[in-house]
Amino acid sequence: MPREECIPLLIDQKTDIDAGRPALREWIRTYRPDVIITAGSYMLGWLRSEGYDVPGDIALAYVSLSRATPHGDPALQSMGGIDQAFKQQGAVALDMLLSQMVTNQKGLPTERKRIFIEGEWTPGWSLPRKGAAAGPLQAWRTLICSDAAEAPLSAAKWKPQA
Repeated sequence: MPREECIPLLIDQKTDIDAGRPALREWIRTYRPDVIITAGSYMLGWLRSEGYDVPGDIALAYVSLSRATPHGDPALQSMGGIDQAFKQQGAVALDMLLSQMVTNQKGLPTERKRIFIEGEWTPGWSLPRKGAAAGPLQAWRTLICSDAAEAPLSAAKWKPQA
């Protein structure tokens, strides 16, 4: 990937959500990203309050979707991104606890168990449609640029898959 297509990641580690707004504003103005990938449910509100149209100006993918949750912001629930299958995660955790109770296991286990519940890419209103026709929502590809001389990891501007 050509260096000029790489943009630095914006990672905001402030505990006050609104304190990150100036950095976001500057980052968008400087790099003009096509897509923002976020775990922060506040990002949609931020972009709208800054006057951006989602997905017209900037597409938005939310990595902590939960389609199974009957409450919450309907706009957030119907966004594109990754459904983390929280309901299934809870069911697996309950199964593990019940198994320990039935077999009379107490305390911390001697061996760690890791169970992976794969999230599912979910299309939604916050991602652009493929082509001029209103066909299925397009899958976007992640392009990662690595350059040890500068930032260890930066995200590239995303381009639609052909």
